[in-house]
Amino acid sequence: SVSRKLVEAAEKGDVKEVKALLQHPLVDPSFVLRNADDWETRTALNEAAKNGHVEAVRALLEDGRADPAWN
Repeated sequence: SVSRKLVEAAEKGDVKEVKALLQHPLVDPSFVLRNADDWETRTALNEAAKNGHVEAVRALLEDGRADPAWN
């Protein structure tokens, strides 16, 4: 899904891709990706912050739709 791609782009710190995906009409910036093996939850904002990708964090926060409560 496009929201899963957003999590993956944020995890890598690909700001250009993060910004492009945020423009997609079906993207959900607060999408929660769950790992069935250990119940770990991941969001784009969480992954960007965890990996020190400040510009990706900034893009997600400036967009205004990412829910920091999940992070």
